[in-house]
Amino acid sequence: MDYGNDPLISSRYAQEHQTAAEITKPTRTALIDTVRDRLAWSKRTLVQLKDNGVTPEMLVASGVKWDALQRKHGVDALLDYGMRWRHMLRAGFRGTSLRAVTPAQMVQLGLNATRTLECRPSAADLGSLGMSAVQLRDAGWNDDLMRAIGINYRNMTDFGWPLKDWATTLGVTDFRSLGFDTYASCATAGWTRADIKLALEPAAPVAQTVQPAAPVLGKGLDMSRIKFI
Repeated sequence: MDYGNDPLISSRYAQEHQTAAEITKPTRTALIDTVRDRLAWSKRTLVQLKDNGVTPEMLVASGVKWDALQRKHGVDALLDYGMRWRHMLRAGFRGTSLRAVTPAQMVQLGLNATRTLECRPSAADLGSLGMSAVQLRDAGWNDDLMRAIGINYRNMTDFGWPLKDWATTLGVTDFRSLGFDTYASCATAGWTRADIKLALEPAAPVAQTVQPAAPVLGKGLDMSRIKFI
């Protein structure tokens, strides 16, 4: 396999290249037979696959899809088998697939905000995880990234937090740009009176300290009190 001069492509597909080279060696007839039998892998348990030398790389290379694996085996079992984020993405893991993943499993996979964006989640996908604002902030989520996945005044309620958590924890403060416009529309979306008040009332003006101007010589002075010597 020719990787060209791109080190990123080379490193990303090196494992698949090595696996392909191994199973095509003339002396590895057992592995060749296993690959020929890959159509039957879907009927086997993960323990059986592991015992037969079928690695996550080989399973993904066979064309199996993540959603089918998840439905059959469950996420915990797949992680125990050796599935990692790179395998999951190559098997077609999408933003909607996040809905079957728990926050603890995300930590196990090392899914910070940057890596999670690789599966192109929507705001609803991320909200389905049930993570707190603090958990998402600690994973690297902020105002810019939340807007990038399409948050608005409707889907923000899916996260289950009061609006002040959006502001103080994630730095989301420009509520008008997210669709907060009238009391009625915000109430229909599920926001409480306190949330709507925070979103719609203008922020209190910042108090400014004004320094008194320096007096102008001769202006405002009582000349009768000045004695000339």
